[in-house]
Amino acid sequence: MNITNNSVPQRSPQIVSRVVDDETVIVDPPKGIVTIINNTGSRIWELIDNKRTAGEIASVIKTEYDVSEECAWTDLREFLADMIQKDLILLS
Repeated sequence: MNITNNSVPQRSPQIVSRVVDDETVIVDPPKGIVTIINNTGSRIWELIDNKRTAGEIASVIKTEYDVSEECAWTDLREFLADMIQKDLILLS
C-alpha cells in the first residue's frame, strides 16, 4: 500500500464510531470487531472526512501536536496502514 501526500482516506461505510473518554471506539458490525484508538488516533479519525488528503491531515497533526513534519507523517502512515489492514478505512 502506497500512502502518498495526495491519498484521500475514507472511512469504510459499514463502520460505526463514537468518542468515549477521549478515545474513539470503532465497531465493524459485519465482522463483530471493536477497535479502540487513543487521543491522537481519535483526532486523525475525526479528520478523515473523505475530502482531506493525507498531506492535509499530516499538516494538522504537525500543528496541533507541535511535532516535526517527519514525525507527523510517520504517525499518520502507521495509523492509516493499521486502519487499512483492519478494513476500517480505504484510500482513494
